[in-house]
Amino acid sequence: MLRSAKTGAAEAQIAAWLADDPDAKIIVFTQFIGMLKVMSRICSEREWGHTLFHGGMSFDSRDNAIQNFSKDQDTKILCASLK
Repeated sequence: MLRSAKTGAAEAQIAAWLADDPDAKIIVFTQFIGMLKVMSRICSEREWGHTLFHGGMSFDSRDNAIQNFSKDQDTKILCASLK
């Protein structure tokens, strides 16, 4: 999945939130797993600490993602699927 106007807008909004409050924690929900990959790539390119959460992950992986997001100061963004 390629970047689009929507992903660009999401990226700009996340950048604005982090500029406004560097300690903010942000959850990005999407319906599609492919969009998680796009958002993960954007976060990596921008060097934003992030983690993924989706139904295809094992229970332990999902639990680790939640723990990292809640406890790790450098993990600012949780990209999660609705399924």
